[in-house]
Amino acid sequence: MDSAPSSWSSVASPELRLIYFNPNWKSVLEQPAILAHEIAHIVVQSECIFSCESSTVREKVESEANRIAVKLLITYYEDHEGEIGTDNIMQFLERFGVPSYIINNLKWSAYRGGSFSGQKEHMFFLY
Repeated sequence: MDSAPSSWSSVASPELRLIYFNPNWKSVLEQPAILAHEIAHIVVQSECIFSCESSTVREKVESEANRIAVKLLITYYEDHEGEIGTDNIMQFLERFGVPSYIINNLKWSAYRGGSFSGQKEHMFFLY
């Protein structure tokens, strides 16, 4: 996919355990979040990436992949916190291209669960 147009999305094939990652995606900033999202599809073996007839099912599959992608990125943050150069997890997620609607869900979840301290237990009330 080195010569793929910047508008082509990356995609995962769980049954083949294969990710087609587009390194030319229009926003380099979003690439870590996109890769984490596609890895999440492989991890949970999302069955209907191409064949979901129900938009509700597809939305659920994509939400689950987003949730797991954030978990993967947060784990990376926690393992490399001193090397990353951000003050907190929210800045890290923004820097790593996590879409604002997912970050807003994190903020809302943290608010519902108490003050946001950046600890794992607050992060996984997503969706």
